[in-house]
Amino acid sequence: MNLEVAESLRSAKNRCSELGLRFTPKREQVFLSLLRCRRAVSAYELVDLYYQDYQEKISAVTVYRVLEFLESVKLVHKLTLANKFVVCSHICDKDDHEIIQFLICERCFRVDELDIDPSLYGQLNSNATNNGFEPQNSVLEMTCICNTCNPSQPSLG
Repeated sequence: MNLEVAESLRSAKNRCSELGLRFTPKREQVFLSLLRCRRAVSAYELVDLYYQDYQEKISAVTVYRVLEFLESVKLVHKLTLANKFVVCSHICDKDDHEIIQFLICERCFRVDELDIDPSLYGQLNSNATNNGFEPQNSVLEMTCICNTCNPSQPSLG
């Protein structure tokens, strides 16, 4: 297990412990399968990844239950546009991140999780409200094509 995966796993266990919740072996295994794949995946893709990782079958219902738990303790995010799940990139941070943006590559499903400046979010919220909409969450998702999948795009870094 590489250092980044080990640190994320340790942080996940600590978070559950601090909340008085059990990080069961099944939850740990599903979390690790998702963590190792390093991209957004559907619950059904996780069923296959789990089998590859542990040579053991797991039902989609069980995976959905585990993902629901992991999402409730802010270890995993559900990407609504892609109907996929991704490990939170802030697991090792103590600070909570309320306003986030996901950049989702529609080809390889790489996901970058970014913090959004509250003033920008305020402007977006105002735009919605001024047009007769009531925002329901503070997560923004944007489908994109990453530089790896579209190498003709110049790199900004």
